[in-house]
Amino acid sequence: TGFSSSLKMPNLGNIADINVWIEANHTFVGDLKFSLSRGATTQMLVDRPGVPASSFGCSKDNVDVRLDDEGTDGPVENQCGIPTALFGSATPNDALSAFDGSPTSGQWTLTASDHVSVDTGTFQQWCVEFAVDTADLKIEQSVAPAIAGPGDLVTYTLSFSNEGAGIASGVVITDHLSTYLTGL
Repeated sequence: TGFSSSLKMPNLGNIADINVWIEANHTFVGDLKFSLSRGATTQMLVDRPGVPASSFGCSKDNVDVRLDDEGTDGPVENQCGIPTALFGSATPNDALSAFDGSPTSGQWTLTASDHVSVDTGTFQQWCVEFAVDTADLKIEQSVAPAIAGPGDLVTYTLSFSNEGAGIASGVVITDHLSTYLTGL
C-alpha cells in the first residue's frame, strides 16, 4: 500500500541545493520507501532502511528526518534509532543533487509505499527546502581622459556583469552625468 502527495511550486529560480523533510508515524520503518519526483526525474530518498543488511530492515518506529545530500547524521539507510528510527539530517539513498540546476517550478511529488501489510502508520507531513542560484551584479564606470579641458572629448564607459549563477532580469542602469559636462 502507499500514497502520493504533491506540491505545486512557483518559479523561485534555479535550484542550487534541495532538502526534503518527512514526518510519519509507522511501526517497523524497514517496510517503507519514499521517492521524490519532478518531471522525468525521480530519486529514491528512503529504500527500506536496513535491507539488505537484514532481510527485514529496521524494526524501530517512526520517521522525522531531513534528507540532505550534506546530511550530518549519516546515510538514512543505516539509521535505526530510538525513539525515532529515521531522524535528524541524513543523506538520502539517491542524491538530491539530480535536481540541481533545474527550476523550482512545477509539481513535486513524494510517493510513499509500505512493503509489508502487517505494520501500519500515518503520514504526517513533508516539505521541500530550496536554495536557489542568485544573481551577483557588478557595475564599473570608467572615464577617459581622467582630466579634460574645455572642448575635449570625454568618454564614459559602464561595464555591467552578472557573476552569479542566477538570471538577472528587469535590470535598469542609470548614470547621472556631471552638470559640468555640456554639449551632449
